[in-house]
Amino acid sequence: MKRYLSILIILIMCFICGKAFSWFWGEDYLAKVNQETIYIEDFQKRLSELHRQGSMQRSKGRAAQIDLRVALEEMIDDYLLYQEGYRSGLDKDPEFIRRSNAYLEFQSILRLRREEIKDNIKVEEDEIKAFYEENYKKSGQEGKTPPNYVKVKGKIKKKIYKTKEKELERQYINKLKENAKIEIYTDVLSSLGNTKKDGKRVVASINGKPVLVSDLEKEYGKSIQGKKEEEAKKIRKKALDGLIEYLLIKEDALNHNYPQEDPPFGKMIAQYRIRLMNFIFNTRIISPQIRVTEEDLKEYYKKNKEKHRLPDRFKLKIISLKDEKEANKLHKELEAGANFNRLARSASDSMQGDNSTNTSWWYNRNLSDPIRSVVEGMKVGDISRVIKDRSFYKIVKLVDLKKGAIINYPKVKGMIKTKLGREKFQSLLNKYLKMMRENSSIKINEDVLKNYEMKVKNERK
Repeated sequence: MKRYLSILIILIMCFICGKAFSWFWGEDYLAKVNQETIYIEDFQKRLSELHRQGSMQRSKGRAAQIDLRVALEEMIDDYLLYQEGYRSGLDKDPEFIRRSNAYLEFQSILRLRREEIKDNIKVEEDEIKAFYEENYKKSGQEGKTPPNYVKVKGKIKKKIYKTKEKELERQYINKLKENAKIEIYTDVLSSLGNTKKDGKRVVASINGKPVLVSDLEKEYGKSIQGKKEEEAKKIRKKALDGLIEYLLIKEDALNHNYPQEDPPFGKMIAQYRIRLMNFIFNTRIISPQIRVTEEDLKEYYKKNKEKHRLPDRFKLKIISLKDEKEANKLHKELEAGANFNRLARSASDSMQGDNSTNTSWWYNRNLSDPIRSVVEGMKVGDISRVIKDRSFYKIVKLVDLKKGAIINYPKVKGMIKTKLGREKFQSLLNKYLKMMRENSSIKINEDVLKNYEMKVKNERK
């Protein structure tokens, strides 16, 4: 009886605590795409990435309101492409393997560096004060007041931090070298030339793993060009030392197996592989099928000539005033038949604005948004309403208009080809995604999505 009572209490607590025990009911996911699960934290990271990439429109310094459902559907598409890529064997693609490994190595080294070095650096207040006393007070010239401690404290802390960082780095690398079996084949190193055959030779080994000359050449690059042989040898030797240190660090970082030991780290790597697979899928499957013929280009140009005009030019007279009431008064006079040039001169003479009877030619792209939006709807001879343009109130007369000439086909051919290529690419990609969706199991947890939408909405208030 007591056992059943305990189970009942646990169930009640799960019900009361809701999300705290959502794992019990299996309802903590945002969406499921076949065998893959998208959790709310995955979606949040996706949105953060979009913000950083500047993919979302911004309004008044804030990110524009996002249609979260659309963003989620796009994320589901990413998972579908990732899964299809694996089914197609694209995970064996050399480019996918190379980039995946490079990203894992890079992130693992960053993680190892933080654990072995950065997390072990502490700069205490007494160290900062001692440095200040030694380097700013005692070493200062007589008769000069040392800088204020508070003002230089941050600078001193950075110097001490950098010094400790270098010391720990050297200690760590020396430890790796002590525990490794390193062999440098000096005969190969000293006899290196510029022949392509050299690349396959082994110049060193680390724990039995060969270091090829081709790897070393990538390290020193073009730095030996124009150098005398003795100096070139020194450059090669220094480059080899640096390469060995890097390879030791990389080996140690990968041996930590962070993706398995740390689930968040593993998820970060997995998310990168999803994005990378999308790129590989688009490159290997979609792009090769895109064909834009000369007939396609000419047909598009023929149907869309008006889209390929040079900017229109407007010949304008402008009355610009700082007083809105005065601007409205002049506008009424113009409606009654007053001479535009005379009123422009009077406004200039009375120092109420910056006006002239001279006319100026303007490209539409050079006009301010308020002026352009009005002028583009005017006919030659028309006089505008009073237009608020920053701190001025303006009245514009359209004196003349020259439509931009249509650009010749050869000059826009490349631009049209890019545009049509993108359109065909997106169309074909959409067909693939439609087919994938029809053959996949996709489930969105509407309750979790609605709760998150409500949370975002409240945060925007």
